[in-house]
Amino acid sequence: MQKEKFLRTMVSVGLVAFLIIAFAIPGAQAQAKFPSRPITMICPYGAGGGTDAVARIVAVLMEQDWGSRSTW
Repeated sequence: MQKEKFLRTMVSVGLVAFLIIAFAIPGAQAQAKFPSRPITMICPYGAGGGTDAVARIVAVLMEQDWGSRSTW
């Protein structure tokens, strides 16, 4: 009796896991390539400071890596 209940539980868990995977994979493949539109980067500090310089460097690296134009 206990073994039958355990087996039924494991089959149910396996079926639920299979359904989750079966429905999640096609949805992930249907997504557009990131980023699908330009990204706006906001630097809340004044121009010419250290934070501004780092933000500009990061923006250039993101643009090269993602192939998308960043806006300021």
